[in-house]
Amino acid sequence: MKYFLTSVFMLTSHVFVGYYLVIPLLKGPFHWWTIPVVLLLDIMFDISSFPAGGIVVLTFFLGIVFFHISVQSVSKFHSLSSALLQYVFEYGMLRSGRAAMKKLNAVSQRPREYQEVLLKQWLKENKDTVYGTKFKFSKVKNLNHFQENHPLTDYEHYKPFIQDIAEGKRNTLTREPPYRLSLTSGTTGEAKTLPVSGAFVKEDYTEIGGMASAISKEAFPHWSLMQRRIWFYCDPTLKKSKGGIPIGPLSSIPEWARNLLVIYATPADGFRIGTSFEATYIHLLFGLRDRGVSVILAGFSTTLLSAMQLLEEEWEQLVEDLSSGMLSSKLNLDAEIRRNLERALGNGDPKRASELEREFKKGFDGIIRRVWPDMAFIMSIDIANLKSTLASSYAKDVVMYSHCYGATEGIIGMNITPLEEEEDFVLTPTYTIYEFILENDMAKSNPKTYFIDEVEVGQNYEVVVTTKSGLCRFRFGDVVQITGHHQECPKVKFLYRSGSLLNMCGEKMNQAILVEALETAVSKWPETELLYYAVAESTLLSGTSVGVEDYGDEETRPHYIFFLEVKLEEEETLEKLKKLNLSEQLDKSLCHHHHVYKHFRSNGQIGDPSVFVVCKGSFGRLHNYILENSSATANQLKMPQKLRTPGMVEFMLTQRQEGFQKT
Repeated sequence: MKYFLTSVFMLTSHVFVGYYLVIPLLKGPFHWWTIPVVLLLDIMFDISSFPAGGIVVLTFFLGIVFFHISVQSVSKFHSLSSALLQYVFEYGMLRSGRAAMKKLNAVSQRPREYQEVLLKQWLKENKDTVYGTKFKFSKVKNLNHFQENHPLTDYEHYKPFIQDIAEGKRNTLTREPPYRLSLTSGTTGEAKTLPVSGAFVKEDYTEIGGMASAISKEAFPHWSLMQRRIWFYCDPTLKKSKGGIPIGPLSSIPEWARNLLVIYATPADGFRIGTSFEATYIHLLFGLRDRGVSVILAGFSTTLLSAMQLLEEEWEQLVEDLSSGMLSSKLNLDAEIRRNLERALGNGDPKRASELEREFKKGFDGIIRRVWPDMAFIMSIDIANLKSTLASSYAKDVVMYSHCYGATEGIIGMNITPLEEEEDFVLTPTYTIYEFILENDMAKSNPKTYFIDEVEVGQNYEVVVTTKSGLCRFRFGDVVQITGHHQECPKVKFLYRSGSLLNMCGEKMNQAILVEALETAVSKWPETELLYYAVAESTLLSGTSVGVEDYGDEETRPHYIFFLEVKLEEEETLEKLKKLNLSEQLDKSLCHHHHVYKHFRSNGQIGDPSVFVVCKGSFGRLHNYILENSSATANQLKMPQKLRTPGMVEFMLTQRQEGFQKT
């Protein structure tokens, strides 16, 4: 009602000012059509330079905007100013996103042509840089020439250049100084520090956000842009290089964007929290307060699952805090942040707290839809294959949408069909230049690469990128499958990262096959659903204080060690699992799905796998362990499917369920 009344006030003011001030100035009679005439005159003669004319134009448009807001579902916690800001932001993003989609559709008709244009533009801009001079950018004529004259690269190739950038040297990789030195998560290998250009952040990222908005609005027409969202964000600590360049993950919120946080249920101070537990708790608390939340944003599906598990564990305290308007004393929060958040809670909301308590006592299946009935969709990237797990538990009847496929290294593709069960991504030829290496050729020192118009549907390829941030023909480790085309532009499905391959004897077991084998094995176990898994090569044990005999394993040959966190339908199911030979069942499944593994098992080079069922919450504790012992931040950390350090293996061995020495 307040938005409608504001609309009436604005339009009335518009007529009043127009009649009593502007029309007399123009010395014309007042008729019903004079106000549109005033607007037309403003466009033609800039009468808004007169104060009265400007007020007429402003009040007219504000009146229309508030009328449009009044006919939508709006978060009850909006003020007039925050509602107006969300309206301008959301509809601005929607408009730019529709333009970006139109551009993507046009580019997709001739992707190779646009790749040539992008390359020439980038080489011309950077031909006089240190890197451009060394690799003779000025002499490169086209993609084929670039392919023939510039080597394939990896991170080692760029280390000296990045060191120079960190020390403050200009014109190194790109003419434009980098916006940031961004840290990768290091989940599947060494953490990397990569330059990120301002153009990539300010132009490409903005367009991607707009496209996601446009695609979402078309797929979910009932989604109200004026309802708030939940974003599970943890504020990372940024450092500065010797040369003064910010160092940190790309996901951190820049200061200029903090005014736009009004679109989220959490107050701005909640986005200043740098510890994972406290940040997640606060986002849940303020999200639960707003019954009208319409979207959940979680960087990765593991982030969402961890948040829902925290909700299940802490719901009583959350309800108490919401009812009283006071935050739990166990939250380790800065005093100023605590004061501001408690002020935002006001006197609490006992009515909403009681409503939530009733829902939580019923259990947590479908809890997202039950506590947020207006939920339109969840936006989260599902690298860990948790979509089905979430859909059958917390997120029943809510669509999960992985909007884009990207990395610190660059944007790879957009998901333009959010309602499809199988997720794939249209390559985005105006952001990144692509080449592809056949999966079977990945181990070669100088493999043949294929351009965007040369790949074949059904084939698996390693992705190679050339980016605006200065990476040329860079092998960043992702392996994809070509699933089809959007017009003439390929669509891809992410399979795995090359750093997550299991390869003790040359078997090259990738995570896509491993997941299939696990799902086949677990489907035969009684009343058991797999939540998380991680696997390690037993060779890592030599770097720990743990020997095979210490965890009940007599197998001394190289073998796989599996850690599984499962959901059990009945408590007694755990006892049933202890009586099964899970190792033998999983081994058979691995042999069935991977003939090279089967060969090495039959000749005795690889030993029996070890399978441990771990305690509930073990992977959440692993998540915290990695954060404490690496450069990764909570926003970017993907739950590792391959454990790559002795410390991770030793930690997970402490989490095994009693009775699972080796199965």
